[in-house]
Amino acid sequence: MSQNPPGKTPEPSGVDLARVALRAAKEAARARGDMAQQKKQARRGGLRSGARADGRDPMALGSAINRLITERGWETPAAVGGVMGRWPQIVGEDVAKHCVPERYDEDERVLSVRCDSTAWATNLRLLARRWWPASTRTSGTARSG
Repeated sequence: MSQNPPGKTPEPSGVDLARVALRAAKEAARARGDMAQQKKQARRGGLRSGARADGRDPMALGSAINRLITERGWETPAAVGGVMGRWPQIVGEDVAKHCVPERYDEDERVLSVRCDSTAWATNLRLLARRWWPASTRTSGTARSG
């Protein structure tokens, strides 16, 4: 038996509430004429991609990710993440055992690396000249701890 007083319907909840909200949204869209506009565009071919490439065309996953990185301005964080993730391949297994990247300061554009000793820090500075072109290095920014 129901606990509701006679003549009163229970308030919808969960899935029923979602159905009520969806129905209300559809009715409001119909009232504004959105459905009619979409049907007109579909008949004219407005929702399909044309002969020229545009943003709606399918693309390879790698291209889509690169586009997202560029649009969001994530080039530097992605590059730094790549360096930190591939550190052993970049510097070699032996150096990676003794020198670990800790953080990247985006304002100063400096990668901080912790080394086991000053000898490993010096070795890393010498090797860095081979890895990074002079145009991307700033003298005096190498830091070790």
